[in-house]
Amino acid sequence: MVSVAKHIKIDSLIKADREKVWRFWTEPAHIKKWNFASDDWCCPSAENDLKEMAGKPS
Repeated sequence: MVSVAKHIKIDSLIKADREKVWRFWTEPAHIKKWNFASDDWCCPSAENDLKEMAGKPS
């Protein structure tokens, strides 16, 4: 029997101010610029609702 992972965890060290990284990761205007897997993909629109997290980085 082959087991299948249900979760993936990715860690990354980003040399930038925490607040700037949070904005680029969560604001739709920035998400549209990085949310694609290859050059032939595009992301014409994005939405994000951070109510549960209160929009604050931890």
